[in-house]
Amino acid sequence: RLNNEEGLKWKIERYLKFIQRVHNFIPAVYIEIFEEQGEKIFHDLRSGKIESEDPLQQEMQKLVLEAFTGFDEKVKPRRSLRPVEFSVSLTDLEHNDETLLSIRNCCDALLQAFRKCTQLAASRNDKWAAAADLLAWKIFTQIDFSEFFHRTMKRFDEIERSVDPWQPQIVLVNQRFNPSLFFHEFDRVKENLSSLPSEVTTHFLDRMAKSIYKGLGNVDPLFDDKNFPNIVFSCSRGNEKPPVRAIAFGTPTTYKAETPSSNNPVQYVAPEFIAAIRTFQRKGLTYLVCIRQDMIPSITNLFEWKRVEAQLEFEKTIKETVYSYVTSMDTEFYKQSGIWEDKCQSTNFKKALISEFFTNPSDETGNYYSEKTRDKYKKLKQDSLDLIEEIHKIVFNSKTVLSQQERCAYHDLFTSFQKIAICHNISADYLSDICRDTCDRSMLSLVLLLTLLSIVSGDIEKPWFAQNFYSTFFFRALSALKRLTQEKRVARCKQTLEIFFQHREEIRELFKKIFPGMTLAPQQYI
Repeated sequence: RLNNEEGLKWKIERYLKFIQRVHNFIPAVYIEIFEEQGEKIFHDLRSGKIESEDPLQQEMQKLVLEAFTGFDEKVKPRRSLRPVEFSVSLTDLEHNDETLLSIRNCCDALLQAFRKCTQLAASRNDKWAAAADLLAWKIFTQIDFSEFFHRTMKRFDEIERSVDPWQPQIVLVNQRFNPSLFFHEFDRVKENLSSLPSEVTTHFLDRMAKSIYKGLGNVDPLFDDKNFPNIVFSCSRGNEKPPVRAIAFGTPTTYKAETPSSNNPVQYVAPEFIAAIRTFQRKGLTYLVCIRQDMIPSITNLFEWKRVEAQLEFEKTIKETVYSYVTSMDTEFYKQSGIWEDKCQSTNFKKALISEFFTNPSDETGNYYSEKTRDKYKKLKQDSLDLIEEIHKIVFNSKTVLSQQERCAYHDLFTSFQKIAICHNISADYLSDICRDTCDRSMLSLVLLLTLLSIVSGDIEKPWFAQNFYSTFFFRALSALKRLTQEKRVARCKQTLEIFFQHREEIRELFKKIFPGMTLAPQQYI
């Protein structure tokens, strides 16, 4: 744990980094949107010269003035446009509560100004609205540098989740990072990795520590191409197709209680996420959202069900661009527990799998494809039925009896292949797995997808794969995650991975059969 002086210094440093990033991207946004006029517009905004009655332009001028003159004289930095200089360092500041409060208040004012700009831009489609959306999306990718401090300082013991530092190949967006949990776990993780070669262990721990200390907050999948840790794969059938970026994402919704004691909160999609989708829309990109939050009232709380409802309602308001579907990871059928535990006949399992996804009501199964997704991918049901049959025939050799572990792996293999199929058929540029906390269901879902892609591409058997500890990495990472998520869910994922590894050749054959002529581009890892 950090002592008081170190903790104060650490918080001030993180706020400074947040402000520094804001200073870097604000001018760049105006230059990108307004091109040759962008630099002049930024200078006019910064000097207060724009005298417009347009409320959006007025608010954006307030934003720039707040960002570039909002500090006390004691901490005001020196600045220029290209590159933006931010010369204030930790050594320039007194490490006291007054300095921290000053910088934190500046961050709060910035966030409020960004949100106001987003709201004003919502009903417009001009360049000023585009700039506001782009600003909002970029601030959303940095928001952890301010907001999580409020949670940490005010309700430290209530934050149960952590950024997942053990998954460097999966991008983590909108995380809540609990620094105390990280420092508490660090030595234990070192012990868990002690059986690996020393150079691998050193590299892994160094990578993990650097990610945390640099601030593994949100990342920008649209603009931070060089330093963007993600899964990248291309679904191509002989034609050029940009790679799909797969992202683990925390829920993009927030809520306001109807009354202070209300148990019936109104959920709504965060303005920053709306701004992101509007930015994607202007660039002609397609975003597939796989929602891992549950929509079954009987097994989940009202908050979670309403989050899903808010996301699906938002999807309806956007023409094209964003497509959604929901798959449950909480039902007895998914776990093959309860009434399903002893139902081992493969024929009955296949019929039940079809019913769970395409026949039974979504409030009973937790699985749902939005109308937009079904309209865009008209062969979704038929292709899924074919996939179910081929998995049984090729991977499980048409066995009449399947063990509980095999049925669980069958389900995960089906949803992972289906995810690739939907990406291809709607020409997705981005795929997000979303749940309440990124390091829980959505992260586990992308671990399965990454493993599947590694098997199909052959990466899993290449020397560099072992050298980079990915073959052992999943099991150790999932073991470490037991404190961060449900132990049974992690154990189920480990069992599925083992079956995937055992049936590597069959899975490759299945991929060729289901996706004839499709190739996977080389995957990118950090």
